[in-house]
Amino acid sequence: MKLSIVFLIIFCASIALSGLPPTSAKDSADSSGLTTFFFQFPNFTGTHTGPTFSLGVNSIAGGGTNAASAAAGTMPQASSTTASSWTATPTLGVSATTSGTLALASSTASTGLVTLANQGTTSGNAYTFSFPLTGGTNGYGLTTNGSGTTTWTSILTNPMTTANDLIYGGVSGVPTRLANGTTGQVLTATTGSAESWVTPLVVNQAYANKTAAYTTLATDNVLTFNMSGSSNAAYAVTLLTAVGNTGLKQTLVYTTGTGILTVNTTSSQTINGIASGVFTMGTVGDTLTVISDGANWQIEAIKISIAGRYTVATASVTSTDSLVTYTTKVKDPLAQYSSGILTIGVPGWYQINAKALVLSTSVLGDADDVAIYGGGAGTTVQSREYVITALNQDETHPIISDMIYCANGDKVNIKVASQNTSPTLSGNAQAGTFTWQWVGF
Repeated sequence: MKLSIVFLIIFCASIALSGLPPTSAKDSADSSGLTTFFFQFPNFTGTHTGPTFSLGVNSIAGGGTNAASAAAGTMPQASSTTASSWTATPTLGVSATTSGTLALASSTASTGLVTLANQGTTSGNAYTFSFPLTGGTNGYGLTTNGSGTTTWTSILTNPMTTANDLIYGGVSGVPTRLANGTTGQVLTATTGSAESWVTPLVVNQAYANKTAAYTTLATDNVLTFNMSGSSNAAYAVTLLTAVGNTGLKQTLVYTTGTGILTVNTTSSQTINGIASGVFTMGTVGDTLTVISDGANWQIEAIKISIAGRYTVATASVTSTDSLVTYTTKVKDPLAQYSSGILTIGVPGWYQINAKALVLSTSVLGDADDVAIYGGGAGTTVQSREYVITALNQDETHPIISDMIYCANGDKVNIKVASQNTSPTLSGNAQAGTFTWQWVGF
């Protein structure tokens, strides 16, 4: 019985002693290439200071601080230059010295490191990059609000498949492909509907040809007039009222014949302030386009030949101005000239040209002259030219050319005078001519 108790005490003591660290270590000068130790450290808490155990050039130092105080999810503060401290928000790198990096190893490649690095933000640009609470949705991308807070955002998926395709917002703004249209089509938007390519509508203006007097309708756009033949050698077209037809545009075109087409208005309305019946057309191609302002008609475009030419001058020439009559008509589509008087219809600027051949017994230093008269009664001198005669000069060629402004109804005429003896005018067609041309308003 005593023997059994003693053996039990020795066995327990041996177990207890075998778990304690040794008081000394194998010297590192051991010549053995490899020494294997089976060494068991006790489980303990708190701070312990123990001996140093050297294995060749390696060593295990006893003591140190254990991790018992570290909270879950914490790690050493890598930037600390003192004893390691554990924190949930570690700083990698050393401020103002070394930028922090975080390397993530690859499970499939020894060199497949992915490194996150601070590129060197300044103190004023420091920020916190916060990730979303979920893993996101397929096809979404990580976007930031500009302050470091990120969210998952749908990324545009390109729906285009062919060159010249377009993208428009479909249902709920989903990017939708619109194929290119065909030549001549235009892109059209319709409220509540998707954009589409549409062949533009070509608006054909209402057209009609007239051969007799006519009053226009609101449905008329372009009217052509045939002025040939005795039955329609001269007639009028009357514009419908401008009142209530604001914006209505009508075009009158003289297409055929030699008769005079007179343009009248309704209810004493005017055309560019000009009374009814003043505008006339007498030449193929004459065109007048007017537009209603709601009260009267305004000219949008005009191409009317208001011009004429006569030859063969006759006059009873004296020392005072005498009316010259040009007797042979070359051109006068509107029949403006009669008995030496040009009656102005359309007001505006006119280019007036006249010349005559004066035959006389000359007196040295005397003169022949020609003048343009105008005004309401045709009695106001508008311009004058003189020709001083020389000794034995029996003929002169007074010529005048000027541009004058004429009002509706003005009378324009040419007069000559001569201070020489027994003056007369030559009847030569080339020597005496009178022409006029309306230039514009």
